[in-house]
Amino acid sequence: MEEMAEGLVIEARVKARRGHMQWLVLCAAVIVASALLEVQPRGITVPGAPGRPLPGLCVSRTVFHMNCPTCGMTRSFAAMAHGRLRLAFALHRLGPLGFLLVLLQVPLRAYAVFTGVLPRAVRNPRLATRIIVALVIALVGNWIVNLVTGAAFRTG
Repeated sequence: MEEMAEGLVIEARVKARRGHMQWLVLCAAVIVASALLEVQPRGITVPGAPGRPLPGLCVSRTVFHMNCPTCGMTRSFAAMAHGRLRLAFALHRLGPLGFLLVLLQVPLRAYAVFTGVLPRAVRNPRLATRIIVALVIALVGNWIVNLVTGAAFRTG
């Protein structure tokens, strides 16, 4: 019976580490991609093709000619990765905060991969839920401000 319980504990730890590794890889990929992208006046480009902006991916922009709550976030992340804080805020008010939260995940998840647990200060599941709820409220609130001021309808 003890062997079975020990096996379940080990299996849970392996599963948790795998989850932390997935978050680590995802967040690191977002940071690297942000660093590779370049914000240009005509859009976002990749190195080697500065005059050829990437096509937009926002369905709301394409179909409804209106920005969604996260429009500008990719460009804001790219600006942050290049140290252009003022531009990052101009592209999306919450972009720099989102970038820092993703960036913070890298050392936190690396720690969890190597130790098997998150640091005690961030281990509370309620904390993660509160942060997610706060971010969703902030995104929707920011979008409402953009709708009221007309900024959501400027798609250029």
